[in-house]
This record gives sequence, C-alpha cells and structure tokens, in this order.
Amino acid sequence: MHRSLIRGDQCQLGVTEQVIERAAFYEQRLQTALQDEKRNDWASGIRRLSNDYYILRITLAWHQDRLDLAEILLAKLSPEQCVVEASVAESLADVLFEIGRDQATKQQYKPAIQWLERAHDVLMGQTSVELSTDASEMRSCIMHNIVRILLKEPSEETTRKAWNIIHDLEGEIENPLAISLLKLELLAIDQAATQDYQEVLVQIVRQIHLSDMNVRTILHHVHELRRRSAHLAHGVLVELLTERLLAMDETAWVEKTLVTLVWNCTASKDIADTTDTLVELLDTMVVRSVSAIGTSATHAAQIESTLLYACVLEAQKNGDRQQVIRALSRVREKNSVAPTPGLHLPALLRLTARMLMQELEAQQSQDTASINELCKVFEGGKMQPKPSIQVVDHAFPAASTAKASRRDPSSYGAFPVAELDWFSCNIYNLALKMCTQWKAEATLRLVQACLKVGGRLYATRM
Repeated sequence: MHRSLIRGDQCQLGVTEQVIERAAFYEQRLQTALQDEKRNDWASGIRRLSNDYYILRITLAWHQDRLDLAEILLAKLSPEQCVVEASVAESLADVLFEIGRDQATKQQYKPAIQWLERAHDVLMGQTSVELSTDASEMRSCIMHNIVRILLKEPSEETTRKAWNIIHDLEGEIENPLAISLLKLELLAIDQAATQDYQEVLVQIVRQIHLSDMNVRTILHHVHELRRRSAHLAHGVLVELLTERLLAMDETAWVEKTLVTLVWNCTASKDIADTTDTLVELLDTMVVRSVSAIGTSATHAAQIESTLLYACVLEAQKNGDRQQVIRALSRVREKNSVAPTPGLHLPALLRLTARMLMQELEAQQSQDTASINELCKVFEGGKMQPKPSIQVVDHAFPAASTAKASRRDPSSYGAFPVAELDWFSCNIYNLALKMCTQWKAEATLRLVQACLKVGGRLYATRM
C-alpha cells in the first residue's frame, strides 16, 4: 500500500486513513503480545508488521503535510528494528527518499538534504549482501540528489561536502558518465577551474558510449566551456571529432560537431591561425571520414551570418584583404537568397568597395577579376534581394532607377541620402581616375551605375 501512497493517489489517502486508524488498535495489541515471554517465537513477525505500520504512518503524515509527525514516527523505528529484515530498510529508505525529493521540488533544500541523508543512513545500516540490487542503485541516486541540492546554494562547506560524496560514489557507481557530469556541475561553480572542467570533458569524450543523447550532452558542455575558453573548447571538439566520430558511420554527429567547431573557431579571437587550423582539420576529415558531410551542414558552415562576419574580422586582423573580400562576397550572396535581419546593406557594400579599391591600388597590374567584382558591387547584379516592386533594372538599391523611385519612394528607405552621396561621389571619382587605365567597358559600367545612383538621389530630394 505504501507505493500507492508515495505516488500520492488521492483515492487511496482516505482509505488509508481509515485503515491506519484500525491498524493502530491492532498494533498496540501486537506490542502487548510481544512482551509475553511465551510468544517469543512471534517476535520477528510482530516487529515486521509494526515496522510496516510505522512506514505507512510516516508516508501518510508526509502527504498530510505533517512532517513534524513523520519525524516523531521515524524516531520509533530504531536502527535495531530495521536490521530485522533488509526489505524493511529498503521500504523505509524509499519513503524517506521520496520525501527528500518532494522537499527539493518545493525549494526546501535544507530539510530535503536531511530526509535524503536519513534515507542514506537507513541503507548504510545494512550489509551489502542483505540489500537488493535496487537498494544499491537507490543509494547512488540518493547521493546524486544530495549533490544536486547542495549545488543549489553553493558555499565552501557545501562544495566540500559535495566533493566528498562524489569521491565516495566513484568507488561504487558503475556509470562513469553520471559521476563526470556531477563533477562538471561542481566545476562550473568555480571560475578558476576552467582547466579541470576541460579535462573532465575530455575524459567523457574518450570513455563514454556515444549516442544521440550523449553527443548532445557533450556539445552542451562544450558551449559552457567556450564561455570561459574558446581555445580549450576547441581542443575538446577536435578530440571528439577526430578520435571518436570520424571512424563511425554517424554523419549527423559529425555534422553537428563540425558546425560547432567552425563556429567556435571563427567567432573567437582566442584561437590562433584560424584558417590554417580549419584547413588542417578538413584535410584530416577527407582522409579519415567514413562518409561525406551532408549538404545541410556544409551550407550552414559556409553561410551562417555569425560565421561570415567572424571570418571578415579574423581576416582583417591578419591583414588578409583577399579573404575579407571573399567573406564579404559570401555575406552578399546569403543576403540575396534571404535578407539577413540586422544587416546594414549600405555599410556592407561600402566596406566591400573599399577593400576592392585598396586591393586594386596594391596590385601592380590591374586585375580584371577584381575590376569586374568592383563593378558588380556598384551595380549590384544578382546580389540584391528582389525588391517589393518590379524594377526594370535588377541592380541593388544604390543603383536603382529614378523611375522606380518616383513610383515607390519607400522602396529605397535602406539607403539614406548620405549613403547615396557616398556612392555617387566614389563611383564618379573612380570612373574619372581609371578611364585611361581600364578598358572602356569597365569605365562605362561605372558611369551607368553613377547615373542610376544620381537619379535615385535626385528622386529622394524631390
């Protein structure tokens, strides 16, 4: 019956109250019979029934929110009585464990720990031979819950106590992942334990059986580690990818890890030689990977906005102007497929144009490809999302026609007058400067773009 009470079945509570009232009368008679020396052969059975009675009363008191009464009743169950049968100890520990968990859900952490420790003490009063396999698992679960609750209100004392419990569990529990996860939770509190956090995470990567849940768990903790050190997080990801995943036929796990690794590399300044690091890793994947990477992961790794902007910053930091230009081109391509929220298109185009002009100035000979790319930036080409109105020329807004502007001036809201002035002046000056050095076709393209921007500038001032 006590299992139904633990579940809190309301239909059982009323019945139990009536049964307990009746049982109290018989329990008293049994205690009287126990004092009769002629009935000593009944002692074991009587104690068992008496213990069951008190366990039921403790459970009922808990559901009646009478934990004060539950403590009084618990005091009547002395350790000597519980030794009679291990099954009695297990039943009592089960009830005390549930009371502790219930107090924890109510954020009553101090009493929760007290009840869980009582459950633990009851089991420790038995020998391991007497207890069932379930009891051993319950003890581990009790200690696991105590650690979790101690972490709710961390202090030097609770942290020390939690570590002591974990060290005790290491010699008993057969699930190393559970112990390692508890360690990570404790280390997460100590901001100075970043290296220890990484070492435990690497140990998990090397030892545990990989499954969907375990891979997600590892990646979750990698994100936690990255907040402290992107460099250490990178080491864990490389270990997971190269030592565990590449030899397995689990493309989905490889893809998730690879995308996370690329994001970590490009979004952080802590990892040196990002480009070389990624190239080396991808070369390793080509040689050792069992299956090819899916297009969805490749697409995500190449065009995710955060990665692209991070690539731009990394390339700028390293003085790699060509890499900056390629990354900016990818941003424009992405924006042509679907407009990126928060993207300031004029700034993107200005930066791209400046980089291309600097690259052309740095080159001794005029590179046709760079000239063509610069013209495309000023013209827009197919890099611009389709406008809300049909425009004869498919150029980007900076080079839109004045005719379209007069039809729907609001369609040019992305480019303020100051931006239009910048594009108009720079396109004109560049065309004037390069008219004798470039082919006539390139100069003509710039002049046409300048006229379109000027037309739009005129329309916005009307």
